[in-house]
Parts: sequence; structure tokens; C-alpha cells
Amino acid sequence: MGLLLLTLVAPAGWVVAGELTAPYVVLFDQAAVSVPDTATDFSDDAVPSFRDLAAPPALRAITAAASPAAASGGRTHVDGQRVESHIRAVAGRNRVRVNSVYASAVGGFAANLTRGQARAIGADPSVAAVIPDLAVSIDDPVVREQATMRNVAKPSWQVPAGVRRVGARTSAITSFTRRTTRVDADVAILDTGVERDHPDLNVAGGYNCTSGNRNRWDDNQGHGTHVAGIVGALDNSFGVVGVAPGVRLWSVKVLDGRGRGFVSWLVCGIDWVTAQRDPRNPGRPLIEVANMSISFGVGPSPDSTCANGEDVIHQALCRSISRGTTYVVAAGNNSHNARRNRPAAYDEVITVSAMADYDGRGGGHGKPSDSCPSRYEPDDSFTNFSNYGADVDLIAPGRCVLSTYMGKRYAFMSGTSMATPHVAGAAALYRAMYPRATPGQVRLALKAAGTLDWRTGTDPDNQPEHALWVGSLRRAPDFIVDAPAAAAISQGRQLTIPVRLSRVGGFDGPVSLTLADPPAGFSAAEVEVMGRTGSVVIDIAPRTRVGTYEITLVARGLDVEHRATVEVYVRRR
Repeated sequence: MGLLLLTLVAPAGWVVAGELTAPYVVLFDQAAVSVPDTATDFSDDAVPSFRDLAAPPALRAITAAASPAAASGGRTHVDGQRVESHIRAVAGRNRVRVNSVYASAVGGFAANLTRGQARAIGADPSVAAVIPDLAVSIDDPVVREQATMRNVAKPSWQVPAGVRRVGARTSAITSFTRRTTRVDADVAILDTGVERDHPDLNVAGGYNCTSGNRNRWDDNQGHGTHVAGIVGALDNSFGVVGVAPGVRLWSVKVLDGRGRGFVSWLVCGIDWVTAQRDPRNPGRPLIEVANMSISFGVGPSPDSTCANGEDVIHQALCRSISRGTTYVVAAGNNSHNARRNRPAAYDEVITVSAMADYDGRGGGHGKPSDSCPSRYEPDDSFTNFSNYGADVDLIAPGRCVLSTYMGKRYAFMSGTSMATPHVAGAAALYRAMYPRATPGQVRLALKAAGTLDWRTGTDPDNQPEHALWVGSLRRAPDFIVDAPAAAAISQGRQLTIPVRLSRVGGFDGPVSLTLADPPAGFSAAEVEVMGRTGSVVIDIAPRTRVGTYEITLVARGLDVEHRATVEVYVRRR
């Protein structure tokens, strides 16, 4: 199968200066290395509807203009200078040679440590955790089924079945992609690398996390180049076309030519993606979408939280997502529940399972091609290798997928690795259409637009996910907050502020209501609203000064925040 199904094992130690060392990841106290985040608020009440994409370019440019920077709302980002200061102190004090520095997604570093150094660094008050760096590999022989591929030098131009199946060639999408020629978005491929001079790919650059030479990010295994073509192969006169044709691709090499690496390399890749900011608007990400066709099941519990100090990958992903990058990950090829795999089990990512599709349309009538000899499964059915479960968000084609390959060639591959980039391409399309959409909005929008036109009865968990469909993308999922403009209350009483939420674009999640920076004498508990109406109860202290106050209600759902201002007059009891 195509998925990099990673088996984790503790790497063997080696001797330096007479002492046995092993690789570790050191995480600092994140509060100590972070500063308030003033990144642009991506949400906007005026996000255009899908039909507005047909508007003239000048109008689209106006509606896509960046909104003013929002207050941090409690968000923070890692400060590189603080990280470097801590590294100089900790590494210098313990005579440690640093292999990699993390100063964007998390604050910390990777290094080879003796047991004594690990204990000493772990006791440092500035250090939150010292985590053994587990090795990752694709040594499962089932994952190496590349013998079934049939390489072709340069096929005549064609639209792969999977690209048609997800609606990327419907008139609504092609009218948009053909006007732009190349989709205006950036996608990072965290994988074995991407071939930098493949004629069917728009490779913008890359970063190598597998060695000290950061510029050697070319693919020397094949998997990453295949994934990249599904995301965004060019719409030209030869080869294949991707879901988001011509999108700018970034090769983030986190595994070597044998498909092996370390957790520290994965964190390095996430950290690099997080560090890339748009030079025209530093508050926004340069890389809107990241594809991780990677899955492994050993280490900290996959059900960890963003604050779990032992799960550095989860922490890094959470921070990177909060900075504006949407992560799309593979469910895995174990034929078991995806909750056992990382990063598939994380709530913050978009997790993708795989279906068999041979004809690029629903209905279940397709047959496999002679060009891709593979175990037959009914058309539009859940593949026998794909993981399943409540953590899976979408299903996409993953059996016998034709895409770009090393040596400027093309190949068929199978796996949830191949299903995942279909969704990453869709996410890139969505961000090109709606530049202000947050990762949470992208996830909700793609799920809301999905269909159930596949053999849902073949899903092992009997809770079928929607099949990816970009042919009818809706406006960004969002909500509008409506509260009264003014209210009056006596000292020592409780004031109830009714709130109405107008939900649009498929937004159906909970919204929390809080009071931002309440004036002296005002206090309120956080309230969660599931429907369209709710209220915030504010306690007014008995000795609150009589007068008029302006209070701000903050409504947060997913990673979207909106505010409403209410003028409150406090009168004497």
C-alpha cells in the first residue's frame, strides 16, 4: 500500500566520549518561550458565497482583502529568541550538541544525550519534558506493495479517476481553476521528499529534516512525489492533473530514501511549516495546507490533548494549526480503528480513509484497469486495508491511483496515503477560494459538502463518513453573533444578556460565550451554546460604581472568534 505506516522502535544507543548516548527531544516550558499571538483573525462575516467566485477579479480581490489584525484572545506563539536563549543556557550548561532547534510549533531541541545529561536537563526548571526520540520505519512488507505499480514514462494527458470522483473536474471548479491557471495556494508535503524538477509539478522549494544539509529535500523513495501529484499536478498537455492543479508544492523531507526516520524529524517538518509566514502579511501562513500521509501506533496515547507534554507531535500540530495551516492525515492501512494511530486520532486534523474507485463516478459500476493489477474490491467500496472509526472525517479514492513518480515518470499506487492528498488538494482549493477560512472552517466545509454516494454498508464501523466532493463547496462555515445594543441593571443584581447565533455554511459545533476584560464589579462564567440561542449571566457587585459601561461578549467556536459590544448602565440599588 502507499501509506507510510510507521513502526516505532527505540533506536540503538552509541558511544561518545566513553558514554552511551541516545536521541531525545527536549521541550521547554511553553509558557516561558511564548508571546501573545497577534496573527490575523481569518474569520470574516463577509466571506463570499460559492457563486460569487464568478465575480470579476477586481471584486474578488476586494472581498479577499486581509481583515485587520485581531486581539490575541489568549493565543500565543513560540518566540524564537526566547528559545535560543534557553538552548544556550541548558545545552551550554550540560555540554550538549544540538541536532535540531524547534522555535515555531514548539519550543525545544533534539540532541543525543547520555542518561546523566537527560536527568540533569529534565531537572532544569525551564524544561517541561525530556522525551526519548523514537525511530520510525516502513519495514512492514505489506506497505511495500510497489511491485504492483506499472511505471510509464509520460502518459498522454488524462484526468485520473480519483480526481473526477471527488468533483474536481465539475464546471464550477474548472471555471475557477482555468481562470487562475495555477491554484493560488501553498501545500507542504511532509513525506520522503518531492522530485524538484518533475515537469508535471509546480515545486516551490523545500526543507530537509533528515540530515544537516537542509537543501537536500529531493525524493529518493517515490512516495512523496506520488502524493504531490494527486494534490496538484499541472493542468497541461501531458501526464495527469491534480485536484488543485498547479498549486505551489513544498517538499518537506521527514523520511529518508528507505522510508525511515525519527519522531524528531517529523517535529522538525511541522516546525518548519509553522515558521513560514506570508511576506505580504506576516500574520498569515505561507503554507495553507500540509499533507501527512503518515501513520504510526506506538508512543503516547493517540487520545492525548494539545497540552500533553509527552506527545510532542500533537503539541506541534496543535500550534501549527492554530497559526493557520490545515493538516490532512491518513487514517492508516492496518484494517483497525484509527483511534490506535497517530496523528489520525487527533481531533484537530482532517483524517482520511480510502475507498476503491475505478471509473471516477458514484454508482458502483466501475471495474479495475489492466494497467493496475490489484486485488479486486467492488467499485465505491471501503478498501480492505483502510482504518476506520469515529476519528475519520472523510473518505476518498485510495485504490490504484495514477500520479507522478520519480524519474519524471508516473505510477499507480494504493493506500490511504493516496486518499489523503485528494483531501489536501480540496483544502487547497478551498483556501484559494476563501482566503480567510480557518483550518476548522476548512474541515467543517469539506465534511458538509461531502456525499454518501458510495457503498456505505462496507464501512466496518457502520458509521460511514462522507465521501469528498468539491463540486458544490459552500461558503465558509461560520456564525454571526447578535446581542442587544444596550441594557440597564441595578447594583448587586444579575444581568442576563440574550445572544442569538446565526449559523451558516454547515457550522454545527458548540460556541462558547465569555466576557472579555470585564470592568471592575462585573463577572460572568463561560457558557456553551449548542443551538441558535443562549445567554450570558453577568453578576454586578453591590459596590459597582453607578454609570455606563461598555462590555464585550466573545463568542468562540472551532478556531473562529466573533465579538459583540453591549452598553450597560448600572444604576443605584
